[in-house]
Amino acid sequence: MRTVTILRPDITSDEVVDVLSRALGPDYHVVASSRTNWAARVVPADAETVLVRAGSNRVWRAYVSVVRQADRTRLRVSPGGLAIDRLINSFGIARKVTRVLRQSAELRMPG
Repeated sequence: MRTVTILRPDITSDEVVDVLSRALGPDYHVVASSRTNWAARVVPADAETVLVRAGSNRVWRAYVSVVRQADRTRLRVSPGGLAIDRLINSFGIARKVTRVLRQSAELRMPG
């Protein structure tokens, strides 16, 4: 799991969805309050979870957990999948999502 720390305590999952959607483009699906189940189908999740999938592919996916604290927000990026898929996603989509979040000036501006 990778963690991006933003010195703003008020970041929402909707802001994360907006930033990722714009930066990753139309080849990625970014959805708040979603996860995938064991069969890789999208299912509801808590409001602080964001699912990122590459196109319609069920295998390439990552999750972003929004954890707000008193003076900052931690965005925890973890790869999705089982066994070998998780390893591949760690070096692929999860790394890309982490890079976008780290480079986002939008998230660093007061909300």
